[in-house]
Amino acid sequence: MFSISLYGSLTFPPQALKRFTPLIEAFLKGYYGKGLNAEIIKSMKLAELYIALKEILTSAKALCTENSPAIRLITILKIRRFKKAIKGIILPRLIT
Repeated sequence: MFSISLYGSLTFPPQALKRFTPLIEAFLKGYYGKGLNAEIIKSMKLAELYIALKEILTSAKALCTENSPAIRLITILKIRRFKKAIKGIILPRLIT
């Protein structure tokens, strides 16, 4: 959830998404210690993919009921952020 909240945050510029990777890895190393390995990292990326897709679905459903232009814009920007994080960060880490 830590990485998902970073990916979905609109307070950071879109270019910052890739710079979160070292921060997230440092967080995981601190949390897991010596038990962190490639298998756990891949499991985390798979969980990130699931949660990011779920956030996109939830946001898309919210768009259908929202009338406020400002909230619709924020929701659309969040969806774009999650799509960019999936394509540029999460999927490449799952594939390699």
